[in-house]
Amino acid sequence: LAANPGGVGTPTLWLRADAGVYTNGACTTAASNGNTVGCWADQSGNGLSATGSGATRPSFVASDGNFNNQPVISFSNTGTNKHLVIADNDILDNTTGLSLFTVFRATDVTGDKAILSKRTSSGANQSYMMWVNTSDLTSRISTDQVSPTLDNVLANTTFIGSLVYNGTI
Repeated sequence: LAANPGGVGTPTLWLRADAGVYTNGACTTAASNGNTVGCWADQSGNGLSATGSGATRPSFVASDGNFNNQPVISFSNTGTNKHLVIADNDILDNTTGLSLFTVFRATDVTGDKAILSKRTSSGANQSYMMWVNTSDLTSRISTDQVSPTLDNVLANTTFIGSLVYNGTI
């Protein structure tokens, strides 16, 4: 594993599908192809692992041809809303700037499909988030929408999404 993604600074949170994927919330039982994910361990060293339980957990795919035969975490769009949660931590509250990068492939681009969100509390406005909104990749910082970040997101097409925020909208 590289020390940092692409050799850039020290990440606050780094989730990668080829490392730290476990079936249990304690992050001790490595996931195999098709297993549900109970823990996606943070590779930044900050211990911000994403965990889940029950029917809301995504699946681990050991090799996906849509991603150059690399492993992926599949948040399937069928049945229960699939997600993982990272416990709130002050290190995630970056008010002076942040950068978010994700590689994703949406099977359905109708309506709103969250990719990442950091909420201040349940039901509150998001501190920051990135989502597919009717074929656009959209981002929000606090209550200010930075829209769209990427126009024309097509279903079943792989994209790299990014949001770079320097402290001003």
